[in-house]
Amino acid sequence: MKITTLFSFLFIFSSLQSFAQRSENKSNPKTKNIYEVIKDDINLTLEKYGLNGKVKTVEQKTHSLPKDSIINFSNYELIDLNKEHEYSNLAEMDNDCRVTFNENGFLTNRISFGNRFGSKSVVTDALFYDKNNQLIISKNNLLGDDFSFSGDIKFEYTKTGHLIKQHVKKQVWLYSYFEDKNQVKILHHEDNEFWYENLYTYNQLGQKIETLRYKKDKTIESRIVYEYDDQGEIAKEILFNPDGTSQEYYKHKYDQNIKVYQQLDKNQNCITRITINPKYTPTIRIRKIEYYQ
Repeated sequence: MKITTLFSFLFIFSSLQSFAQRSENKSNPKTKNIYEVIKDDINLTLEKYGLNGKVKTVEQKTHSLPKDSIINFSNYELIDLNKEHEYSNLAEMDNDCRVTFNENGFLTNRISFGNRFGSKSVVTDALFYDKNNQLIISKNNLLGDDFSFSGDIKFEYTKTGHLIKQHVKKQVWLYSYFEDKNQVKILHHEDNEFWYENLYTYNQLGQKIETLRYKKDKTIESRIVYEYDDQGEIAKEILFNPDGTSQEYYKHKYDQNIKVYQQLDKNQNCITRITINPKYTPTIRIRKIEYYQ
């Protein structure tokens, strides 16, 4: 049971590295209050995937290329992954997938193909919104050769539209807000058993600058502070432990021997991406994008 429900939650809300989009324009960053930050965290929108225009569907497929392939790169641009903004993957199994958005730019359906638990697998998601474009139900299903996991994640809001509860089967996340400090507390439990309590602090741009993790007895288990680069991405994390020790983690640096080329459509969406890695077989990933009229 825990595997099933935990999988559903992680699938929807994991923030993974995407393969292919141009950096966002950070010259005019917008301020965000704590309620907007939380909504942005759960909403799966075109912006989150680096897509532009009135996108209706995106179909993506990845193929291997022979190492001796001759490719004309005249219509491609060479990109530096170390300077590129990272967007979320279209799907958890990101190689082959198809996603659909409504006319308001919110994800409504997603299907992806790949391998999980040593089996060929298919993951499907269906997302439902209320009249205010608030996500209320996300139905998730993972189907393999000899297994099937499913779960409906439900979201509850106050009359003013603030997310206060999220639950799937016997897992529950409760949200409490401290607007004057730009903080949100999330209490998570399963089967009425305490799992964790986190207090997040954000700056005026909606960037998380501190996480305090508490034990059941309200003592601090750990503290993390975050530093950002000029692209608005986390460049450094510092973990402070109760015993006074600390560890520092830095933004991943890509191997400069890996060459990545991309081709953009008229809306600056990446539609073709070719990765040349000397250690592996070259790959080409193609997106077909359909727009609303």
